[in-house]
Amino acid sequence: MVKLIDTWFDRSRQGVAFLKPVRNSRKKNTDFRFGLVNTAFAQIFRQTVDELTGRLLSELVSTDQMDRVFQPLIAVLETGKPQQFEECYRYNNQDVWLHLSLSSIDGQVLAEIEDVTPQKNADQQLQRRLAMESIVSTFSSRLLTLEDSELKACITDALAQIGAFTGADRAAIFSYSEDQQRGSCTHEWCAPGIRSSSYKFQNLPTTLFAWLNQQLGKQQVIQLNTESMPPEAAHEKSIFDSIAVRSLIVVPMIRDGDPQGFIGFYAIDRPKAWDEKDVYLLKTFSALIINAQYRQQQQAAIRRANQRLAGLRTIDQALLSPYSAGQSPLLTALQHINALVPCERLTIFRINEESDQATAEYRLAEGVLEVNPNLTFSAHYLTDRLPLASQVLYIPDLKAHKLDFPSELNPFEQGFRSMIIIPLYRQHECMGAFTLLSTVPDFFTEEHRQIAQEVASQLAFVLNQQQQDQELKQQNEDLERRVEARTREIGQLSALHQAILEHAGQAILSTDIHGVIQTANPAAEKLIGYRTDELIGRIPGFYQGVADQPLPIITFQGPTSGYRPSAVFDAALANQSYWHLECIIIGKDGRQVPILLVISSLKDFRGALIGYVGIVTDISALKAAEIQLRNLNQRFELAT
Repeated sequence: MVKLIDTWFDRSRQGVAFLKPVRNSRKKNTDFRFGLVNTAFAQIFRQTVDELTGRLLSELVSTDQMDRVFQPLIAVLETGKPQQFEECYRYNNQDVWLHLSLSSIDGQVLAEIEDVTPQKNADQQLQRRLAMESIVSTFSSRLLTLEDSELKACITDALAQIGAFTGADRAAIFSYSEDQQRGSCTHEWCAPGIRSSSYKFQNLPTTLFAWLNQQLGKQQVIQLNTESMPPEAAHEKSIFDSIAVRSLIVVPMIRDGDPQGFIGFYAIDRPKAWDEKDVYLLKTFSALIINAQYRQQQQAAIRRANQRLAGLRTIDQALLSPYSAGQSPLLTALQHINALVPCERLTIFRINEESDQATAEYRLAEGVLEVNPNLTFSAHYLTDRLPLASQVLYIPDLKAHKLDFPSELNPFEQGFRSMIIIPLYRQHECMGAFTLLSTVPDFFTEEHRQIAQEVASQLAFVLNQQQQDQELKQQNEDLERRVEARTREIGQLSALHQAILEHAGQAILSTDIHGVIQTANPAAEKLIGYRTDELIGRIPGFYQGVADQPLPIITFQGPTSGYRPSAVFDAALANQSYWHLECIIIGKDGRQVPILLVISSLKDFRGALIGYVGIVTDISALKAAEIQLRNLNQRFELAT
């Protein structure tokens, strides 16, 4: 049985040892000495059984470990109660975790020890993974309720947490443009004491990272020390060296199989081994960022589409009521475009057909409106180079452009680096041009050009409408001058006619087509005895004379009499333009006055009958002379 126990003791996988207390002269426990030790116990401490047997515990462990282990050993001896705890010590720069069980046997301490380093490492890896997953999960949850304006801060915060968790000194996101020709550092986190370098990585050609892009295109995660980068990555190495990067892990951002950029975690001025178990979660983090940015791009595209539609609708409304819109439709168009294409300068030119010059009418310079700025150049520059309405001149880099500009229009000398020129045609006629300028090379995207072209046709419509309005205004002004001149002529004629009526010695009356008196001059008042206001509205009545007085008699009746003299006038004037006769007119006081009446019709400029006019001559004196002459003749005949 003793042999069986010895065999089990020696071959047990669990380390077992008996420790005898060591006492000083005052019987105080000061140390413990290894007594019986099995092979498993000795191997844990990288010793043989013989090397360990008889050694003091203080010779095997550090002072700190001795302080932590000594008290439990004493407690077991003094109380007899078992103790269990875990202890970590360094061996060959590695942590070794031990689980110790202590119990008291016959004044010694039985120490059972087990190496739990694998379990401990597994627990730590699990805790690390859970912490990393928590960061990613929290980030993912925030994305569900995040406003677009908060996305950048949220991504930067997640970079900071992951960067600190992985032990990086800097973390950054490098995003490509839509055409993948250029890229910029859009987000960056730096550990305390590390300077930002994002400003060095703005609007760079992606060809600077040719080797890196090739690896990212394979959807590979790159993790290495910069010293081990291959010769074909010499360009990238020089870039990393310029910002003191010594180790890196780069995760591609992929959408629909195409790289959209990458996330980089960097160690500065020191090499670093990156944890392989973090790669999967970093890929998840990359996918979350890509999805969030794509969602933001989609929402931004929807907003921009709505803005484009709203802007076009605003311009349409301004075109439909240009005089009540409060401002020029051209200004409305400029403000709409500038909101969607935030370049520094937009200008609308109009071509003057008479001078053959293109003159700026409106210019929006860095948000400030200028009306009729002093800018003119030859219209041939437009019509010769852009003879068709569908043509658009886009110059992404004015520095490299060789096209000769008019001296008045040279944008490069004014500090601009990219330009769009759109001719404004209306019914095959070039009305002017629309120009957009930016101080940044390659600033204008395809969407920018589409927006500008959408509005260009409306700008041409407005220019054409304004030209027609100007021509109509000129015609109206000419017509007004002619009307004014004609009115003066008519006024002069009217004054002349009025003077003639007022100062004429003959009575003059006019009627409408029904014979109702419309006007009468002062001579008529004097002859007939009625005031003018009494005559107007009356109707002259014609009656046959009596036997002793055969001449027709004229009276002036009220409008209710029912008499209509127009039948008499029409019959008399049927075959001639006027009619005259002698008659007797009855005045207001009943006085009979012999007169000579001449009646003619009144017609408008089309020849239509509009009334009648009568000129009355008082022949009383003539009749008295005739009577006197007749009496003289009778006396002469009697005398002879």
